[in-house]
Amino acid sequence: MARKPVSFLRRPTTKKGQYKYYLKVWDENLGKYATPRSAQSIVVELGLDEKQFSYTSKTGVLLIGQELLRKMETVS
Repeated sequence: MARKPVSFLRRPTTKKGQYKYYLKVWDENLGKYATPRSAQSIVVELGLDEKQFSYTSKTGVLLIGQELLRKMETVS
């Protein structure tokens, strides 16, 4: 079964109707997903524009995941 290179999950916050998104990256060497990291922390770490890369929506989180993969490929 083919795995997605980046997966995300959402967890509710203490405020009703609000969620926090977490990203998981598939690690070929380990054969499993790495520990989930919050999308917000990845935006800060990579220095991304919070308006363009919204960590509060599914679409924004997918864009953050794509950018994270792009950065990881350039480092490798």
